[in-house]
Amino acid sequence: LDSLRGLRVLILGEAIIDQYDFGERMDGSPKGGVLPMRHLSTELFAGGSLACANHVANFCSNVRLVANLGFTSSYEGFIREHLSANVQPSFLVRDGMPTIVKRREVDRTYLTKVTETYFMDDTPLSLGEESALLQLLSENIDETDLVLVVDYGHGLITPRIVNFLEQEAPFLAVNAQTNSANKGYHVIHRYPHADFVCVDHQEARLTLRDKHGDINEIAARIQNDLKAGTVAVTLGHKGSLMRNTDTAVVTPVFSKKVVDTIGAGDAFLSLTAPCVFNGVPLEVTALLGNATGALATTYLGNKKSVNATMLCNFVTSLLG
Repeated sequence: LDSLRGLRVLILGEAIIDQYDFGERMDGSPKGGVLPMRHLSTELFAGGSLACANHVANFCSNVRLVANLGFTSSYEGFIREHLSANVQPSFLVRDGMPTIVKRREVDRTYLTKVTETYFMDDTPLSLGEESALLQLLSENIDETDLVLVVDYGHGLITPRIVNFLEQEAPFLAVNAQTNSANKGYHVIHRYPHADFVCVDHQEARLTLRDKHGDINEIAARIQNDLKAGTVAVTLGHKGSLMRNTDTAVVTPVFSKKVVDTIGAGDAFLSLTAPCVFNGVPLEVTALLGNATGALATTYLGNKKSVNATMLCNFVTSLLG
């Protein structure tokens, strides 16, 4: 972990505000069968690329972030306040749009999610916005060792941006996430090449339209298609699979008490990408990635970020 400290990392992806509305269930409504909730409190967390930047900043001293904000309901003050001190942000402000907010209504008694609502406009960038984003990337990319793309598929990263990253990134690590807003339209193959690819098992299967095939073979096909040196596939309660040109490693899950799975995949990606770039052995990278993901499930959403002390203590307990 100490060897990662000097890395210069550029993170690109959508800024997302995770809003948790806590309530308690009331008796069923006699009109319309609606499940009524009594609102108790609200918490906001810095999610999406913001959470990834905070995780990475705990291990790498120089972190640059390029993300999008909305002109209306920008949350810029909240976002800047909740970024780590060593994260240098550059924001593309999209006129007429809000900053993305994903609101979850949560039953306080059992911390179970009842509903989820997205506040966003996922229209792709205009030509002017695209040029402005390319300018922000050009201003930052020469000062980095590793570009980490967390692509949530909400309109920020266009084919022209992908082409720029493929040509200019010194080392490109990518996740293209499948979620409720883009399922079936957004897969990792929109990137013709990446040095490190990280997806979950559903995203991997959807990419190749293969529901039942062996996951290691699916990962190998993705690795070959994208000419990637390393591929990671997170497997939920089954842990993770990581493979490079020499070997494949399956690592078990380390979560014991799961509070919330939101952000666990981002935490895994945020540590494994610098490790892969720095040549950390695959088995060690997978161990650290799974441990980081496990720690991220022990608190709500992106309430905090995993740091080196937390990770070292947890790995020590696992190895003990």
